[in-house]
Parts: sequence; C-alpha cells; structure tokens
Amino acid sequence: MKVALITGGTRGIGLAIARELAAKEYNLVLGYNSDRESAQAAKMNWKRRILKLLRWLAILKKPKR
Repeated sequence: MKVALITGGTRGIGLAIARELAAKEYNLVLGYNSDRESAQAAKMNWKRRILKLLRWLAILKKPKR
C-alpha cells in the first residue's frame, strides 16, 4: 500500500499534488490548518483514498532572546 502525507493538502498546490497521487492510486493523509470546508470537500471527492484528515495549528514566531 502506497501512502502519502500531504501538508496543506486541501487547497492550492497541496490539493494538486493530492489529485495527482490519488490518480496514481496512493492512499492519502491530508493535513490542513483552518479551512474545514475545503478539507471536507476533499474527503468527499476521494472517500476511498483518504485515510485521515489531520488538523493542526502552527504558530510561528521569532524566539525570545
């Protein structure tokens, strides 16, 4: 079984990569930050290919000195 983890896999470039890999019969784990609607749409489009939708929150800041 081929599995791909794609961060940002529900929109833009990540979505294009997910489509390409789904067409090549990869099973997908898609990560998304806040666009739950896009994530659910992706899940509906590839029900058989999506193993997991992962939601995360990343806060990027300069470290305090």
